[in-house]
Amino acid sequence: KALSQLSDAELKALLQPPGNKKEKDPRFLDLESLLPGIVKELKEPHTTMEYLWEQLLTITENAVISVN
Repeated sequence: KALSQLSDAELKALLQPPGNKKEKDPRFLDLESLLPGIVKELKEPHTTMEYLWEQLLTITENAVISVN
């Protein structure tokens, strides 16, 4: 069967076999946990992506320093 004829489920099974699950990077999990707050803050007046980016860098820098 050609790849173009496979269903989404068949493609997923082919590309992501059941025993081949990787653990998510802890940094991604940390960022993922911050996303709801970022979305909420973006809805506030006068909040910019630049401001939130600077806040994220501060949080990340502090996390990196505390780990090292």
